Amino acid sequence: ASEVSTMSFPEPTVRTSWGISIEPDEENLLADPCYSSFEGCTQSSWTTYYNTAIEVSSERAHSGSNSLKVSNTSNYITMEIDSPIVRGNFPAGTAVSATVRISGQNIDTGRIYLTIWDRTNNKISTRTNKRIGCGWSELTTYWQLPFNSGSLCVDILTWGATSGTVFYVDSATLAINDVPVSFQIGGQQRAAETLSHRVAFPSCWTDVFCWQPPYSPSATNGTKVIKSWSVEDGSSWLQLVLDNADNFELEEVNGCLTKTLASIHAPDFLPGSLIRFAVVQDVDGIALHILCPQGWLLASGSRTEVCPTTVFFGSTPQGTMQAGGLYSNARVYDANMTREQIVQVINEIAEGFQSGSGNVSFSDLFVLTENWLRTDCSDPDWCNHADKDMSGAVDFRDFANLAASWWSNGSK
Repeated sequence: ASEVSTMSFPEPTVRTSWGISIEPDEENLLADPCYSSFEGCTQSSWTTYYNTAIEVSSERAHSGSNSLKVSNTSNYITMEIDSPIVRGNFPAGTAVSATVRISGQNIDTGRIYLTIWDRTNNKISTRTNKRIGCGWSELTTYWQLPFNSGSLCVDILTWGATSGTVFYVDSATLAINDVPVSFQIGGQQRAAETLSHRVAFPSCWTDVFCWQPPYSPSATNGTKVIKSWSVEDGSSWLQLVLDNADNFELEEVNGCLTKTLASIHAPDFLPGSLIRFAVVQDVDGIALHILCPQGWLLASGSRTEVCPTTVFFGSTPQGTMQAGGLYSNARVYDANMTREQIVQVINEIAEGFQSGSGNVSFSDLFVLTENWLRTDCSDPDWCNHADKDMSGAVDFRDFANLAASWWSNGSK
């Protein structure tokens, strides 16, 4: 997970890179967001064996500013570390993949092995291995689970260590059926996509991003924080939540006080639906724009005096009330955009049925089914882009369009 880079665009200037894919981009360190996301973090939740020591290090990094430094503290030839455990329901036949980036301290650190470990059945996948040098090497392994499993982890191992062997691990992912999943961090479930990025927000700004929740609003268990914007010392922040009453609410938090700035009732869209958000702060107030499968939603309220310096995807600044889900296409503009500009940007994001994965897949099928046989489609969103031929109706021609591009990149 890296800090957001600054890029120059035509007015209004974009302060973040236009395509931050919080998940499933492999550049984000899903195995432990602590490496690069949260300042002051010194502990890692990986497990060590055979007198192997680990620490969060800024000596080198594949992505962001930190990586996991792995050192041999003895003369033993074996070094081994395990990622935090992913817990869930993984039926036999599930496709699992793991990817890590590894860099050796020396020109010839030795051969490193990567394995997926089914902790439920104490079974391991075939080991992928590569001889590691000073540069960053990618290791990836694939496995189709032979048994039903409830817990998986990534195992990194070498049998050729010496007393001075050191290597670095970064940009680790574990994916189930091509979708990266969350790890258990410190014994507590933590959404892997909970990442923070530093952004110097001006007095007026617009924040646009996409979210694909793994649940529908009616199935929400407790209030979930989709995104938060915090001041430097963390004493106050804004947060966008989906609450128990099925409302999207934009809130201002100061200590123990929470004030609702804007509220919209959330239609009961299907899990995996692509939801586009735009939060606009101007000199007079704050507005929340949402494009969901049921159409556009808008609410506004009083301007907040919170001037954020850090954004958090999927949680509060303290990492609580985690929403989970997939995040993509995050953009922050240093101006309060008009309704027309927001529609243009969000339609650009939605072009070609592009979901967080960039592929035409089940998320796009959800959009089609939720708008099936509608006959009121019109500009600007054409029934959430389900009406691809812009005929005014969602019908079999649109289904044929989607089928022709199934599991391909939907960009035109």
